[in-house]
Amino acid sequence: AWHAIECNSSTETPKNPRDIATILWSCAAIAVKNDALIVALSSTSLSTVSEFGSLDLASTAWSCATLVWCHMPLLASISTHAKTKIDSGTMGAQAVANIVWSFATLRWMDANLLCSISGAALVDLSIYKPQDLANTVWAFATLAVRDEPLLQAIASSAMLCLPEFAPQGLSNTVWSFATLFVVSDQLMDASATHAIATVAQLKPQELSNTAWAFATAVVPHEPLLAAIADASLSRLSEFSTRNSANLAW
Repeated sequence: AWHAIECNSSTETPKNPRDIATILWSCAAIAVKNDALIVALSSTSLSTVSEFGSLDLASTAWSCATLVWCHMPLLASISTHAKTKIDSGTMGAQAVANIVWSFATLRWMDANLLCSISGAALVDLSIYKPQDLANTVWAFATLAVRDEPLLQAIASSAMLCLPEFAPQGLSNTVWSFATLFVVSDQLMDASATHAIATVAQLKPQELSNTAWAFATAVVPHEPLLAAIADASLSRLSEFSTRNSANLAW
């Protein structure tokens, strides 16, 4: 559907929320950024966003972030309607985590939305999967929002499911806690043990972020740092200047 619209400028832009969200998601998923199409879909979304379901809102936000499309009126409208759904308890954990990740990726912040996200999460973090926890704490760290009750709750929840974290998710999680200077020694120690077991799967940025996080948090863990050093030596050519600086630091 989205391809037909892209190829034929005379085709009417869809009005159905699910169609709009699906077309935007398709463009983002295969990295096709047709400005004319996205502008048209964004404009239509503004007039129909009140009809969007939770998944439509989350999908549209994710698409904007992935396409690096910071359409301020649309983001503000998504935020307003997402807050309403979060406050009413009708938005699932994954949708919430995807929205806050998307806004953080675009460096766009709505303090009221973050308050709602924090409040809802503190009610029941058990419904958050490891990726949801990682995305949420990364978003708060990226936006420089130090919500200690939420962070401590995420640390406690993460401890219960660390083996289920993807390598990137674990790296982002320890980076986030270190960035916000909220350190759980128990979480960091358990994360180090898990990271050692998966160090071969870590990408250069994840290796450098993990090493940086433990150094910044002043949590010495020689076995982890040794494992990161060994894993990095054979891949130094893959490291960016920033990754190398973080690793050396």
